[in-house]
Amino acid sequence: MAKYVWYSNGTDVTGKELARQLGATGSKTKPANLRAGDIVLCWGAKTDEAVRLAAGIFVLNHPDKIRINRDKMAALRVLHGVRELTPTIAAFLPANEIIAAIDRGRMTLPVVGRKSHHQGGKGFWLCVTKSQVTKAAEAGADYFQKYIDIKDEYRLHIFRGEMIHAVKKVKNPSNDAWVSQRKDVLKEMAGERQLNEETMDFILNKLVKEYTLPDYVIRSNKRGWKFSTANNPPAALRTAAISALGALGLDFGAVDCAIDIGNHPYLIEVNSGPGLQGVALERYVASIRSWATEMERPAPAPRRAVREEAVPAPARARRAAVGAAEADVSDDDAVALLRVAESDEDRRNVLRLLRRQRG
Repeated sequence: MAKYVWYSNGTDVTGKELARQLGATGSKTKPANLRAGDIVLCWGAKTDEAVRLAAGIFVLNHPDKIRINRDKMAALRVLHGVRELTPTIAAFLPANEIIAAIDRGRMTLPVVGRKSHHQGGKGFWLCVTKSQVTKAAEAGADYFQKYIDIKDEYRLHIFRGEMIHAVKKVKNPSNDAWVSQRKDVLKEMAGERQLNEETMDFILNKLVKEYTLPDYVIRSNKRGWKFSTANNPPAALRTAAISALGALGLDFGAVDCAIDIGNHPYLIEVNSGPGLQGVALERYVASIRSWATEMERPAPAPRRAVREEAVPAPARARRAAVGAAEADVSDDDAVALLRVAESDEDRRNVLRLLRRQRG
């Protein structure tokens, strides 16, 4: 059983490290020569078209699901369409509808303009007037969302229905992150021209005084914030984060979420290839290894055949739920099996059966 990590330009740092620790092959392109039983971990893999993987391939975060989630407005529509998640999604509208909605009172200012495909704090316009909304749309904003007055912001790492790590954004008393980020920008802009490190440090440490940090609108490491371990994040956020991954069809992800000043929970977005280090990286590696071990375990030998008509329907369903069924299971059959399953272990076995037959 071979292991592959499929990452992208924006997720390759963590993707390469995961491949190293998992003893896997890493690449920015679709793995070639896949065989039944191989494992493909898609870490923010980017694709423009649908991807077909052969039956029997075990996949974590199918690239088709990642592609949908990368379109942030499309992902918001999916999440808003789930009844229990609807209250956690701040109102949003495409750019071509926002002005009319403001005029009719369907949307109130302030709003935040975003590009459908964005990363970090890029493609962000805070608009407190209609003229700012118009300018943001002209500058490239694809949609607008009601501004959330955040009290606390979290990132919850979810792996196959369980929270494996949680962090909270806290103020960073050091300016080092701000300086480091901008040094990288200056080096990129300078190209082959040589820049003196000491001079850059001197100038940037003076320049940072012209900024107000931390930034309470965009809470990123570039703007005076850092992640700190959160041992007990709000239960409402944890529940919503797990449901969000399920709604988007993702096996894992880092869910950015928040509590506003009125203590209302909100989902912001899901990251399918988050940058990891320290404890978060360790948790993902351990979780992936455990899952891979389960996938590598041989399927149980089939039980002695019993005439199906001799077994009552509920018993047949329970029997299938605990792993005795060998035939393909349709979605409707799976729902029926889950209804009659008598324990969480039975339900897990139904899910394992579905994953095995669908890859």
